[in-house]
Formats: sequence, structure tokens, C-alpha cells
Amino acid sequence: PNRSLPCSEMEHFTDSSSNLDDHYLRPEWRRFLCDIRKSRPFRKEDLIVMGIVVEGAEGKVERVFDIANKKYYARKTFFLRPSFHLHILRELEVLREIYEHNCKEKESPLLKILDIEYIPGYSFSIIMEYGESDLRAYNRYRRTGGLLWTERELNEIHNQISNQILTLKKLGIFHRDIKPDNII
Repeated sequence: PNRSLPCSEMEHFTDSSSNLDDHYLRPEWRRFLCDIRKSRPFRKEDLIVMGIVVEGAEGKVERVFDIANKKYYARKTFFLRPSFHLHILRELEVLREIYEHNCKEKESPLLKILDIEYIPGYSFSIIMEYGESDLRAYNRYRRTGGLLWTERELNEIHNQISNQILTLKKLGIFHRDIKPDNII
């Protein structure tokens, strides 16, 4: 069963995932989770899983559909393993930094985080904006149709990627896996 962490009183879970539980209990995380929940544009019961986008040993990304708002989102799920907690804690900190940045900036080049779900001892999920395509797939689509990139289009893509990297750098974040598949 999913446990949404309440804004008022945080539960302390007593399972093997105490590192994550302690992290969730920190005051800045309580504020972060409450802020996300207040601005969430959907109700969890309105989300339907449409399919798996990618799946690996550490987790999966699913495409979910909000039946009330007729909108797609991505749900990134990590399966919890004791040796994996440090990786999740790092990702959580990065996501909190990005969320706080997006709240301050009107036009942010970074994906918006919309919700966080935690199932103690089992999984941790992040719901965010869904990008219809990545750069590799879009490039393949264009080539199949015989469309070549213009210099102006390539400059625009380069500027967008550069702006995203600079934004992350300003936040003290180094993205260790920049590739066309990860550019939405």
C-alpha cells in the first residue's frame, strides 16, 4: 500500500529503510513534501498506468495518464535495496534543489517534479512532467522523413541544452549521464 507522507505529522517507519525514513523526517523535507502536495495538479486516484517507458535493475519509468485533466505524466520508481539507499538519497537531494529552483523561476528549463510516493521497504517514486520524446528518438523520426537539421535548429537545441547544464551547475549539480536519450 502507498503511504503518502502527511504534511502535519510525519510517521516514523520502523523497517529496514531507516536511512530514507530519517531523511523524510528532516524539517526541510517535510516542507518540500508539503509544498509539492499543495501544488499537485492531479489526484492520485485519477492516474492510470499506460505502460513502461524504460525498465532496469534499479527501477522503471512509467507513462501515467490523468483521466480528469487528460494529461500524461512520468512516474520514475526506484526499487529499494539496502545498498541502494545512498543513491536514492543523492537523487532526492538533487530533486529537492531542482524543485526549489523551479519554484523561484517562472521559466525553468528543468522538468517539474509533481509528487513523491514512498512505500516503506519496497519503492520510492517521483511523478514529474512527461516529455513525449527524447532527442535520439526525435532525430531518428526526422531522418526517417528525410528532414535535415538546419543550422538555426541545431543552435536552438545547443542553447537549450547549454542553459539546462548551466542551471544545474548553478545549483551545484553535475549530471553524469548527458546523452540524447536523457534530453526530453
